[in-house]
Amino acid sequence: MALALDLLHLLDLVDTVMRYVVAAFTGWLILSGRMSYVKGVLRRPDPRRAGAFVVPAEAQERARELAIAGKRIEAIREIRKATGLPFDPALDIVEALRQGAVLPVEESDDRPALDETPPEGREK
Repeated sequence: MALALDLLHLLDLVDTVMRYVVAAFTGWLILSGRMSYVKGVLRRPDPRRAGAFVVPAEAQERARELAIAGKRIEAIREIRKATGLPFDPALDIVEALRQGAVLPVEESDDRPALDETPPEGREK
């Protein structure tokens, strides 16, 4: 009987240790950027999903430099600030840029808006 109780305690201890190991490994995956955790789902970054988003050229270059330098968090912040995208798509974009992908560039519209005053010498 004592041996059975000791065996049950040992199994309980092993179960507890394994839960801590899995939790620590999952935390490491999330903090290292290899996976993200949103709404109870672990998600691996996928650069192939980044092609669906249009990102300004300046933000792409800045984020590419930061990602290559190992500053992923700052690169994700740069993309989110420039595009207003949530974390997961921004992470996909940063991974794509880090791997050298060329993403669609936002077209700049240099035409004056209708409510702007025309340059001097020209009338509306």
